[in-house]
Amino acid sequence: MKWVGRIFLLAVVGFFGYVAYDEYRAGTLTRPEMPEGAFSLSFRDGPRYIVEGIPDEQFERNYIARYPKDIPPWFSDSWSFCKPPTDDEAKTINDAVNPGPGMRLDAVCELNADGTIIPTGYVYSVPNL
Repeated sequence: MKWVGRIFLLAVVGFFGYVAYDEYRAGTLTRPEMPEGAFSLSFRDGPRYIVEGIPDEQFERNYIARYPKDIPPWFSDSWSFCKPPTDDEAKTINDAVNPGPGMRLDAVCELNADGTIIPTGYVYSVPNL
């Protein structure tokens, strides 16, 4: 019975350790204050976005990040703020990126580094089929 208790305790500690590591990796421990109505997206390959001005459709659509490779590495773990694109931005970006069928440009993301605006990517979404 003593071994069963130890195994149970080890499983509980392991579970909470994994949850803490997952929260750290997703960046939720360092996420800044979010404006009213905003939601956050954290992708496994790095980008972390706070999206404003669009409805949160995470259960209806899958979000996909398209981001430039030339972002300085010291900003790789930073949170960027995203807003809906203007009509001109959407046309220019869609012409350059050439999204696939069913993809919709939802947000344009940027980072303000001491007054310098750094474009950090685009958020597309596709239907969750």
